[in-house]
Amino acid sequence: CVKAADINVLGNGVSIADASATTSVANHTEFAATPVNGSSTRTFTIQNSTGIGTINLTGTPRVTVSPTTYFSVTTQPTLSALTTGGNQSTTFVITFSPTNTNNQTATVTIENDDPDGAEQTYTFNVSGTGTNSLASDIVVTSGFTYATNINYTNFISNNVTTANSVVAGGFTIRDGGATTDADIVGTTLSAITFSLSNFANIQKVALYDGTNELQEVTAAASVTFNAPALATNLTTADGGTKNFTLRVTFNTGVTDNQQFQFTVTSATPVPAGSGFAAGNAGGATTSVAGNNNRIIVTADRLRFTTQPIDGAVNVSLSQFTVAAVDANFNVDVDATNSFTLTTSSVTNYTSGSPYTLSAWVRNITN
Repeated sequence: CVKAADINVLGNGVSIADASATTSVANHTEFAATPVNGSSTRTFTIQNSTGIGTINLTGTPRVTVSPTTYFSVTTQPTLSALTTGGNQSTTFVITFSPTNTNNQTATVTIENDDPDGAEQTYTFNVSGTGTNSLASDIVVTSGFTYATNINYTNFISNNVTTANSVVAGGFTIRDGGATTDADIVGTTLSAITFSLSNFANIQKVALYDGTNELQEVTAAASVTFNAPALATNLTTADGGTKNFTLRVTFNTGVTDNQQFQFTVTSATPVPAGSGFAAGNAGGATTSVAGNNNRIIVTADRLRFTTQPIDGAVNVSLSQFTVAAVDANFNVDVDATNSFTLTTSSVTNYTSGSPYTLSAWVRNITN
């Protein structure tokens, strides 16, 4: 028994059954997620798979898709007659062009003269979902001016305000990043996490939209902002930008000359808008060049950090240390002042005064 000619359609090398209403990634009937206002394509093959004879594609055009709102046949089959052992197959291309993020479905139809009358109208469904672009990022605001050589004593507080804090960094959300993305929506930030170096100097960190505080947290090696106010305020227009800043206050105990730095480690967009190209939105980081975000301690007194102990006559005292500190007993590591030791209760006291501080301290034994 000789088998008759038989039409078959393949996607990605996998057969697609006639009248198939279920779509699949495996046979390319389910299109990859496609950016809104972008497009993606899939190539399908029509073949005369078995038997002897010719299958003619009888439709005009040879392949149709319906509805045509989001799907179209962008390349028609070049052959209309598929013969066994000769021109046995031909291809066509379907393009998916979403304008929203909904799942869309359409039916592909191939009219033909397959001997099996049931397959003479060969149909199968295709589907696809539009996605907003994943090209947005967050960068340090162009031209942002950093605070330098910060007198931390002016900014000690457990509650951030615009009057008692330092603007430590400026950031810009860019819809589409450095390019123009394909979708027609902006980017909205719902959560963001920063790493913070030398965080022990910092008491509070607050995220601001202009002069409006959106959220305040306690300083740590990693700080996260995820209050609802972010998604309400930190949104861009399509192709637009949105700036925000970080403000900090300081602890009473700090380390002189240390610099602190914020780096974006994670950023989460609102799903209905554009997405970020990377999980950290590009990993923007604040500057520590020169004296940017450097904490300064200015000494106004000396302190015995190691006290002398009683000694014998004509015997040098055990070593003790004098340091230059401020009112909060933080050491001024740049202090080089000279000082003289005196005594009011010891007779026959001699010393090598005056002494000069070196790298903020002086160890004394004589």
